[in-house]
Amino acid sequence: MTVNFAPTDTSKTVIVQVTGDTAPEFDETFNVKLNNAVGASISDDTGVGTILNDDESVSSGQLIISEFRFSGPGANPTEQANNEFVELYNNTDSPLFVTTTDSSAGWALAASDGVVRFIVPNGTVIPARGHFLGVNTLGYSLSAYPAGNATTATGDPILLGNGTPANGYALDVPDNAGIAVFRNATPANFSTATRLDAAGSTSEGNTLYKEGAGYLALSPSNILQNLEHSFYRTMDTTTDGFPKDTNHNETDFMFIDTHGTLTTAGQHLGAPGPENLSSPIRSDPSANVTLLDTHVVQSDVPNRVRTVENDPAHASPFGTLLFRRRVVNNTGAPVTRLRFRVVEITTLPAVGNADLRVRSSTGNNGMAISGIMDPATCLASTGSASTPCSVTVTPLTLEQPPTQDDGTGGGYNSTVAQGTITTMSPLANGASVNVEFRVGIQGTGHFTFLVIVEAVKGSAPSP
Repeated sequence: MTVNFAPTDTSKTVIVQVTGDTAPEFDETFNVKLNNAVGASISDDTGVGTILNDDESVSSGQLIISEFRFSGPGANPTEQANNEFVELYNNTDSPLFVTTTDSSAGWALAASDGVVRFIVPNGTVIPARGHFLGVNTLGYSLSAYPAGNATTATGDPILLGNGTPANGYALDVPDNAGIAVFRNATPANFSTATRLDAAGSTSEGNTLYKEGAGYLALSPSNILQNLEHSFYRTMDTTTDGFPKDTNHNETDFMFIDTHGTLTTAGQHLGAPGPENLSSPIRSDPSANVTLLDTHVVQSDVPNRVRTVENDPAHASPFGTLLFRRRVVNNTGAPVTRLRFRVVEITTLPAVGNADLRVRSSTGNNGMAISGIMDPATCLASTGSASTPCSVTVTPLTLEQPPTQDDGTGGGYNSTVAQGTITTMSPLANGASVNVEFRVGIQGTGHFTFLVIVEAVKGSAPSP
């Protein structure tokens, strides 16, 4: 690895071996001891330098393609063909610092024609478990989807293949084409050795731009339908709940669209949810989710409530299910934005199971729930551990675009946001908030409903 040391106007580069390390390096600040230093202003022969994670210390699987699409709705064929985005994900618990050793401009996202669509510039820091978003400016239509505090899912700053700074690219990626992200931006150096990740369909013949057999390709007729869709990397809900990366695109990616359309690529109700550098980052288990009342089993009131009101206009002909939980902020910092992403749900197509649809909760100011017997919930909500007590449960809002409140409801990858936590009214470390998830029952049966917590954290208070 390379140590860059720059005292005053003198710069020195030293190659060092870090003894005992078995994993790729991330940025570290450390002290460098210089014997008989010349031409530098140094106190006691000691200077401060930074180990940068150069491109050779970032390995395959640490930065992955997490969601993408290459067409979508639009006012004309050009907008439809270019309504595309590619979302990258830092699949580690440390920041990734973009830098290269071949003198190129950054990490490139290229299609199987070998042409770079965009470059993540050198110097970019992708937070631990954070995202980077590249979009096609000629058609991308989801820029209003919520992201961080007062931000939306616009494209992150990129470089084009010629090195020009831009907020997006303008060269269409053909439907079903393979894409790959490399730890350099020199096409001559693109290889399996420099590839970080790839995603391609069964119709892609270039194996550098896909892993395994590839995800099922969309048919021309499906493409012409201009579906509000994406291919998104599913979560491993049996272990850590992080995105699957088995090196087989056919098992890692799921086709979803907002109407659960039957396609050659599959059929699952869901919504594209592009995330950029400002987007909330997965924060569980440090944002701990518990039952609203731990003295009652999770299937009973008030933790779960079943209503029977026939409401087909909101995808609830068999009523609704309400899930009530208390979310405790144990992140070590105030939370300024809180939302939840659906990672597993029994929904369209429902074969032998319930058909659930994600909805917004009702009641803008929350709902009072009485008879709580949990001292911890009472103490957090009222300031007194005396039971029984009455607490307020705040509503969650289904985030849009894309439109999901047209009688269909949300499914996989849909997000619901808590609205009272803001930069002006953050959730302090150690504090909690009570929330209510509402799902419509389109069909009855056994069900699964799993979410992850996504949060934006503010600065931790000074010690």
